[in-house]
Amino acid sequence: MKRKVAIMATIVTGAVLLLAVGIFAGPSENAAYVGSSKCKKCHMKPFRSWQKTAHAQSFETLKMMGREQDAECVKCHSTGFGEAGGFVDSATTSNLENTGCESCHGAGSEHLAGSIKDKELKRATINKSPGGACVKCHNPHMSTKMKMDKEALPVLKKKLEELQKLIAALEAQ
Repeated sequence: MKRKVAIMATIVTGAVLLLAVGIFAGPSENAAYVGSSKCKKCHMKPFRSWQKTAHAQSFETLKMMGREQDAECVKCHSTGFGEAGGFVDSATTSNLENTGCESCHGAGSEHLAGSIKDKELKRATINKSPGGACVKCHNPHMSTKMKMDKEALPVLKKKLEELQKLIAALEAQ
């Protein structure tokens, strides 16, 4: 009886460890950014949901304010800026404009490369619990850097109106 309990405990412990590795492993340092449009092929429902968020249009806000060259702004309004294979500029890496899927889940090339049947590999190559990623941009330090001055408010109001129209159009589909 004790042996059966020990075997079961070993199996459960192994399963928990495999699950933890699958959830928390994420992409390796060699993974490259591919852009949210690549994620859409298999994850259409989350992609459409993301499209309705401000993250999906975040770089456009910088362009409207003339701050698309400001590194402090770009790092939160693009995907992978300052990281190997991440956003560089609109001319060379326009697929990484905006705060996309990989901003939270990590670079996706390894996730794409795995066989669709190998669910363990798929899980192991993407960050499945990205909660900590949010605080890279959404924190009191960054909020104090964002200046809601007389110049920014009209631009942001116009952007809000555009986003509301976009949301209404998407909901009508």
